[in-house]
Amino acid sequence: LELRALIELARRDYPAARARIDEGQALARRQGAGLLEGRFRLSRALLDGDLNEVSDAFAHASAMDLLSAAEPIVRNLHRLGPTPPSLRESVASWPQRWLPLLRLTLADPSDPAAPPAATLLDEFGELGDVRLLRKLSRTRLKAFRGSDLGRGLARRRSPRLIVHDLGQASFEIGPRRVPLSSIRRRAAGLLCFLLTRKGHSATRDQVLESLWPEVDPEAALNSLNQTLYFLRRDIEPGYNDDYSAQYAHFESDMVWLDRELVSTESVAFQEQVSRALAVPDDLDASANAVALYRGRFAPEFEYEEWASGWRELLHGQYLHLAETLMGRLIRDGRLLEAADLAVAVLGVDATADHFERELIWLYGTLGARSAAAEQYGHYAEVQRTEYGVEPPTFDEVISGR
Repeated sequence: LELRALIELARRDYPAARARIDEGQALARRQGAGLLEGRFRLSRALLDGDLNEVSDAFAHASAMDLLSAAEPIVRNLHRLGPTPPSLRESVASWPQRWLPLLRLTLADPSDPAAPPAATLLDEFGELGDVRLLRKLSRTRLKAFRGSDLGRGLARRRSPRLIVHDLGQASFEIGPRRVPLSSIRRRAAGLLCFLLTRKGHSATRDQVLESLWPEVDPEAALNSLNQTLYFLRRDIEPGYNDDYSAQYAHFESDMVWLDRELVSTESVAFQEQVSRALAVPDDLDASANAVALYRGRFAPEFEYEEWASGWRELLHGQYLHLAETLMGRLIRDGRLLEAADLAVAVLGVDATADHFERELIWLYGTLGARSAAAEQYGHYAEVQRTEYGVEPPTFDEVISGR
C-alpha cells in the first residue's frame, strides 16, 4: 500500500494499519525489497511517533519515499521531533512539492503540525510567504505569538539593493533602476552619507551633524525619521514595517544599511583595488578594477563636506592604480592598450594632465602623429588657460620619456 493509504487507514483503524505495516515490512524483508521495506518503516515511524524510530526511518528513506509520502509527513510533522535532515534536504530540493502542503497546514494555526510547518516555511519559503508567517506571529496562539517568523525569510528572499554611486548615481532593486536625482534629495543624501561610512553605519548624532548641521536637535531628529520613512519607500514602494526587508535601519541611536542586502560600486571598486595591489603582476586584476570606476562618487553631492573625503580617496586610488597599470603596459610593449587606458582616464578626469602627456607620447610612438598633434593642441590650451603656464613643445612631449 502507498504510505498515504496506510496513514488514512490508521486514522480509521490504527491496529489494522499497524498490522498491515508489520506484514508488509516482513514480506519486503523476505523478498529482499529494500526500498519497499524502507517505505513501510517510514510509515510505521509516522504512525508511532517514536523519535528514535523516526530518525532511523528518515535516514534510510529514499528521496522518492519522502516525496510520495509528503502529505502524511506534513500532517504528522509534530510527531517527528527535530526535523530530520533528509526531510529538510527534500524540502530544499523539491520546494514545489512541499511548500503548498506547508501553506495548507497553516490555514488552521491550531493544527498541531502548524508550528513545525511554519518553521520549515520560514526557512525554505518564498517572498510571498512572509505575510502569512508575519500574520501568524500576531495570533493569540502561544506557539506563534510575538515570534520573528517571516523576518529572516524576508531578508533572504528580498532582492539586493545595488547602488551605482560612481558617476551619476542611481540604485537598482529587482527590475527597477532609479536615478537618485529622481527621489527626495534628503533621502538620497542619507543613503549616500551612509555609503561613505565604514560598515555603512553611523551614530544618530553623526547623521544629524552632517545632514542637518544648523537645525536644532529635536527638529533634526524629526527630519531624520521622516527622511528614513521616505528612503524606505523610495527603495520599496510597498514598504511595510512588519513584513518588508529592512534595507535601512535606525535602532539604538545607530543608523545603518544592511550590508547583506546592500552592495555598492564604490565598495566593490575599493575591494578590487586592494586585490590588484596585492598581486601587482596580475595586470588583468588591475584592468578590472580600473574599469569599475565610472566617475567620482555621487556627483549629485559634490559640494557636501561629508562626501569629499570618500570621493577623493576613491579618485586617488583610481588615478594611482591607472598610472601604475599604464606604466606596466608600456614596459611590456602593450602600447595600444596603454593608449586606450589613457583615453578612458581622461574621459573620467579631463584634468589628469599626466595621462594626456602620456597619450601624446603614445600616439607619436605608435606613428599616429596627427592624433598626437591634435591631442597636444588640447593639452597646450589647457596648460595656458587653466594653469597659466607655457607647456613644453610638441617635440619635447613626443620625445619626453
